[in-house]
Amino acid sequence: MPTYCLLNSEEVDSQFRKEKPRVVKGSAPGSLGSNYAPFNPDGKGDAAANMTMRLEEHRLGDRRALLRQLDTFKSRVDTVDGIETIRRQAFDLLLGSAAEAFDLTKEDQRTRDRYDTSGMRVGCKRAFRPSQLGRHFLTARRLVEAGCGFVTIHSAGWDMHADNNNQGVATAMPMMSAPIDKALSAFVDDLRDRGMLDDVLIVVTGDFGRTPKINKNGGRDHWANLGTLAFAGGGLRNGQVVGRSARNNDVPATDPVDAGRMMSTIFHTLFDVGVLRVTRGVPRDLLATVERNEPIHELF
Repeated sequence: MPTYCLLNSEEVDSQFRKEKPRVVKGSAPGSLGSNYAPFNPDGKGDAAANMTMRLEEHRLGDRRALLRQLDTFKSRVDTVDGIETIRRQAFDLLLGSAAEAFDLTKEDQRTRDRYDTSGMRVGCKRAFRPSQLGRHFLTARRLVEAGCGFVTIHSAGWDMHADNNNQGVATAMPMMSAPIDKALSAFVDDLRDRGMLDDVLIVVTGDFGRTPKINKNGGRDHWANLGTLAFAGGGLRNGQVVGRSARNNDVPATDPVDAGRMMSTIFHTLFDVGVLRVTRGVPRDLLATVERNEPIHELF
């Protein structure tokens, strides 16, 4: 099972397609290196079907043996360690249980209906598609249940500038909020029903907020001074609002929670930072996130 998965949809609207590479880039492993990059089915077709091996296992073994022989020859002139690691992961993915985790037909129909957002249309102005957000959340539950440690789900379309490419708030807000209301609530309830909620931390956020005032066209624009952040599960003290915004809803009125504190909070749900011992080779910038930032203490 991959440690890290990125779930997004194949977009039909040109504006949504422009946004998609940004979340892919933002999900990159950075200083950890390519071995820590997410597995991304890329929203193209049926992930379970695409990962189902259609070759007899003994023939796959023959091809794997041939690859080893070729690598032995190649190793006389250079190293193949990095290639072999990636190749081993690919074989493990095919031969393990990952494909089954992506197969939503294994779920009871009532559970699939609980998550289903396909009856809701999403898009900007030029093209629309059925929302796949519920499918992604159900896939995420199956992935974490099977051992995946981290899943990112992308919900495109929250730009509401009311310009040539984007709808305004009055039209776009009901369209975008309905799928996440259904899919996220189904996810939380499903985890609770299965006794998994305290073991799974849900983080809902974006890259920035929106202007506190409606623009002249009935839309909102980018606003970096105040944004959305919500936690659920993870054994945290849920059901509270931490901090408050200023009167005009433009800046924090109390100590701000920035990206560093958000990441520190996530780290503190994963392990006891006070007794953490770090192996050699862990990037310095990753350690600095824990060392230089306080978590949101009200949640613990």
